[in-house]
Amino acid sequence: MEEPLEAVDSTNEPHDHPLKGIGYMLAGVAILVALEMCAKSAANAGVGVLQVSWVRYVGHLLLFAAIFGPKLKLGLIKTQYPVKQVSRGVLLLLMTLASFLSLQYLQMIQVTVIGFLIPLVVAALSVPMLKEKVGPHRWGAIIIGFVGVMLVVRPTSLDTHWSMLVLMGGIFFYGFYMIYTKQLASKGESSIRSVFYTALIGGVILTLPMPFVWERPQSIEVWGYLAAAGILGGIGHFLVIKAHEFAPASLLAPFIYTQVIWSVLMGYLQFGDLPDHWTIIGGAIVISSGIYLMVREARKKKN
Repeated sequence: MEEPLEAVDSTNEPHDHPLKGIGYMLAGVAILVALEMCAKSAANAGVGVLQVSWVRYVGHLLLFAAIFGPKLKLGLIKTQYPVKQVSRGVLLLLMTLASFLSLQYLQMIQVTVIGFLIPLVVAALSVPMLKEKVGPHRWGAIIIGFVGVMLVVRPTSLDTHWSMLVLMGGIFFYGFYMIYTKQLASKGESSIRSVFYTALIGGVILTLPMPFVWERPQSIEVWGYLAAAGILGGIGHFLVIKAHEFAPASLLAPFIYTQVIWSVLMGYLQFGDLPDHWTIIGGAIVISSGIYLMVREARKKKN
């Protein structure tokens, strides 16, 4: 899944337009879900995961270069932390490949709900990597959220597909990616530069196998899905960055869960998929635990 938790405040402007920030966030989330729909549609038409991922990253790269390149010039790529930026790019690429692969076999809502494990994984990893203290309330939310994901995955059920496990592995890679993102943000690294680097690293790595795996799409419709996947990723992340210019992350974070609405709606309209009762129950548990974590963190910052 395309997870819009990456962006940290990208400018030093005051957060004095919360409604505008929420509007950008809602639009960004919807567009990133539309990207997943296009990726799944292209995969269903026989386009390989590497090819879909390459188009997604190159489109994102070109769009960000066009938007921010003229203003930032070399500042867009000049970083004091090249190793960590490259590491982030590789980790996000692994998550993208796992997500797009799982979309070939799972419903969009299943991928979305399993992806909500990400903030719980980040909370758990923050203990050894960021030296944060995690109390019983946070550990309880992490455990309960994991139980919710297990209701969706149902590892003892014959209905469990191996791609669910691949996606969960990708989520742990994404957890490390988020930790690195937080570390860079704490050192003053620009979030625009960090987002650009993720597109740059993924685009460069995926370009290497393209001469060997590229297959010409068989219809204009499939070309359209690929083109949309390339454009929507960049637009979605750009809108998320804009959202964080106008409102604080603590206010915007709960709106990430609107992915559920878009995943169900687009999954049904495009593929005729409806979530089963286990996905609904598990999703409700995971979302509840995630919101609980957000509320706890917001209260701690106020105190």
